[in-house]
Amino acid sequence: MFARSRVRSVRKHRLAAAALLAALAGSLAAPCPEAAAEDDAVAVLEDDVEKFRREMETAFLDVQKDAERARGAEWARTPFGDDFSTALTEFVREARARTEARTAQQDLDDAAAVMKRLAARGVEPPLTRTSALVVLGETARAARGDRDASARESFVTATRTVFSAAKAEDVWDASFVDLPVVQSFRTAKAKLAAAQAVSAPPKEEAKPAEPEAPAPEKVADELVAFERSRPWTGPWTGWTSDLTEKQNKRQQRSLKAFWIDRHEVTCEQYLAFVESLAPAARKAMAPQGWTLGEDDLPRVPDGKGRHPVTGVTLRQATAYAESVGKRLPTCDEWERVAAGADKDARTFPWGVTDEGRSWSHLGVEPKATVPVDAFPADATPEGVIGMAGNVAELVATYPDRTEVGKSGPEKEKQVLVCGGSFTSRTSECATSWRWVLDADGASPSVGFRCVMDEAEYRKRKK
Repeated sequence: MFARSRVRSVRKHRLAAAALLAALAGSLAAPCPEAAAEDDAVAVLEDDVEKFRREMETAFLDVQKDAERARGAEWARTPFGDDFSTALTEFVREARARTEARTAQQDLDDAAAVMKRLAARGVEPPLTRTSALVVLGETARAARGDRDASARESFVTATRTVFSAAKAEDVWDASFVDLPVVQSFRTAKAKLAAAQAVSAPPKEEAKPAEPEAPAPEKVADELVAFERSRPWTGPWTGWTSDLTEKQNKRQQRSLKAFWIDRHEVTCEQYLAFVESLAPAARKAMAPQGWTLGEDDLPRVPDGKGRHPVTGVTLRQATAYAESVGKRLPTCDEWERVAAGADKDARTFPWGVTDEGRSWSHLGVEPKATVPVDAFPADATPEGVIGMAGNVAELVATYPDRTEVGKSGPEKEKQVLVCGGSFTSRTSECATSWRWVLDADGASPSVGFRCVMDEAEYRKRKK
């Protein structure tokens, strides 16, 4: 009896085990619902990426067509439609009425609102809608820079600025990378990469190459040395409308050896300079936006000691530099440091490509200045920091490439400003980007750094 009972029990367990194995085999063979859902999501994102890619191609063809038209002298004389002219005049009036500092993205958003209203009324701009959006954003900046210009003149100036590069590809890279369709493409591509990473074995990400440590003899007292050289400079983007093609071509320049500040001049450094002055001279050297105490000593804004000093004129910056035995760099010296000496210049201070490290992509999008050493990734191979962002930088050069003399800038002249700032788009963080500022003017997004001639450095070290 016991033996037969034991046989039946064994058979029962064997049948249960066989059923369990069969069930497991079936579950392994059948598709996993979660995996199928992931595959569907990836397919949808792939479709989105392809859709936005096609839209970008169409937008680029618009830019290519407008680039050819806008360079012609007859286009600037072509009358605009009454509806567009009215909308343009109102847009310029509103842009000039805004007193707060505006970023390029805010100007582009304002332009997008105008374009939406025009489209609803069936009004066609004098450029394709792709180009008109970007040109309107640039028009706001041109209108604020020249308040006496008519709305049409500001629009034409903006068009020449946007389409200043010789090749349509360079025009696109300089002014159209912040279009909504480009941003949508980037977002879709990032989502696709994330979805693919979930369904694929994880890969070890390559870390961005850190700037090589400069040789000890090339760095001293927060200065970095550059030997005598004949670097290539130009062509420039940004402010180029008053330059002839010959003036703005790529050319070699001869430079003597010099040392340059590793960082931009800070608020605390500039305050020390003002404190060393006679009381009567302190007020004249106070930067815009700084309050004055009863002793006429300016007060650094709270928490800004290690931030770059801004709101200073070229004369004030020059006075500071002379007080520490230095001078302001020329545009050629600034470009030698930021872009290198080779004929194939670095697009950004760290290299040819953005690599996700341009000022607007360093992990945050600051709305104001930050400490001068906050982003070590914004560095040249020699270790000079902050030439792509934080603040743009004054140089002792006029827009026609002549240098500002030792006596200071001439009255009613403009001087060049190099590099990007916390208000800049990615394209404006490039080493070729140039803008202008009145020699006696100042800006909350413009600062400076200093240089020292090799001979002066050797004399100081003796």
